[in-house]
Amino acid sequence: MNQIHKKGAEDKVHGVNVKKESLLYSVTGVEKGEVNSAHHQGINPNYLGENLMVSAYSDTDDGIIEALEFKDKTDKAFMLGVQWHPERMKEKESNPLSQKVKEQFIEAVKNHKR
Repeated sequence: MNQIHKKGAEDKVHGVNVKKESLLYSVTGVEKGEVNSAHHQGINPNYLGENLMVSAYSDTDDGIIEALEFKDKTDKAFMLGVQWHPERMKEKESNPLSQKVKEQFIEAVKNHKR
């Protein structure tokens, strides 16, 4: 993991590229955006689960996987895994990669049937 992604005194910021065929794109409406980065782990694409897909990569040279979701969402609960921290992002209320993710999560919780 390089220094662009690793937390220092405060979170780093870098761009992400969102795949257009993803839930993340349908939730946020953006193909590119800025996110904070403070992670100390990464996802090896060679070991990605069979029903998972990458929905965003960092726009850095290393192309770190930044977001995952179900490939086949049929009869599945809401699941959107992101490497950034939407709750700590600067201007989180106006950044769709924070605010829209939060709104969709809250909506999914409200609509969850036991």
